[in-house]
Amino acid sequence: MTTVNLAFSQSGEGVTPADRASQPGVPVNTSGLDLEGRVAIVTGASRGFGKRITQTIGASGARVAVVGRSAGKLDDTAHEITKAGGNALALVCDVSDSMAVSETVRKVSGTFGAVDLLINNAGETGPIDHAWPVDVNDWWRTFETNLLGAFLCTRAVLPHMVERRQGIIVNIASHAGVFRWPTCSAYAVSKGALIKLTENFAAETIRYGVSIFAFHPGLLPIGLIELHDLTDVDPASPKGKVATWFQEQLETGNVVDVQHSLDMMAKLVSGRYRSLSGCYIASDDDLEAMKNRVAQTSRRSDLYRLRLST
Repeated sequence: MTTVNLAFSQSGEGVTPADRASQPGVPVNTSGLDLEGRVAIVTGASRGFGKRITQTIGASGARVAVVGRSAGKLDDTAHEITKAGGNALALVCDVSDSMAVSETVRKVSGTFGAVDLLINNAGETGPIDHAWPVDVNDWWRTFETNLLGAFLCTRAVLPHMVERRQGIIVNIASHAGVFRWPTCSAYAVSKGALIKLTENFAAETIRYGVSIFAFHPGLLPIGLIELHDLTDVDPASPKGKVATWFQEQLETGNVVDVQHSLDMMAKLVSGRYRSLSGCYIASDDDLEAMKNRVAQTSRRSDLYRLRLST
C-alpha cells in the first residue's frame, strides 16, 4: 500500500541564510553554505543525523522536504525549520515503496520545483547476530531500507537532474561497508552495496553534471547509536557485545562531533567537489587533498573507491 502524508510550512519573505543561522537552536554553517533557491530532499529526517542535516540545509536557504516514517517527528522538524525562517515540507514515506517514493518526489517538485539535492540518509542497523541464525526476512528488510530505498529515491530524482545538467546526491554510508562488521552482516553488506551503487550511478551521470557521493559521517553520538540499549540484553550475546561497544565509545568520547560531520556534508553539497563524484568519503578526510590527488590521476582513477587488492 502506498501512503504519502503531506504537511507544508513556509516562512516569511526576505529571510537570508545569515538571519536563519543567527537564530537560537539553528545549526550554524561554518562552511558558509548558501543553498538559497535550491530544492532538497532528506530521507530518514525525523531524528538523529538526518534531522540535523535538514536543519542545516534549511538554515542555508534551501526549500527542504523532510522525509521519513514518523509523522509527528517529521512535523516537529519541519516546524523548527519554519520557525527559524526556512521553508519545509514534511512527507511520510516508506523509501522501500517504489510508488510512495515516486509520489513523494512528485509532491516535492509540485510544491517547491525540481529537486537539486538528495540526501539518502534513511537506514537501519538490522538484526544483530551471527549470519546463520538471523531471521532471513529481518536481514533482507535491512537491504530494502539501506540499499533499495537509496536506489528508488535516486532513480526518482535523476531524470530531472540529468535533463537540467545539475544535481547533487549524497548517500550516507559507513566504514562497515568498506571493511566488515561481524554479527552485523545485514548492515555491513548493505552499506558495501550502497557504496558500489554510488560509484555506478556516478559513472553513468558524470557526463550530465550530476555529482554523487558516498559519505561516512563517522560514529556519531546521535542516531543509530542511540538505539542500542543494554537493558534486558545478555552482555555475552552478539547484540549485547555490540551494545556494550557502543556504550564504551560514548563513555570514552570516541565519537565524531556532529557539527564536524555537518560541515563536511555542507562542503559536499556546495558543488565545490564535483570531481570527487563516485568516491567514498569519510568525515576525517581532507577534501582538498583528495580533490588534488584525483586531479593528478587519470579520469578513470580508482582512488577512494572499493577495489580488489591483488
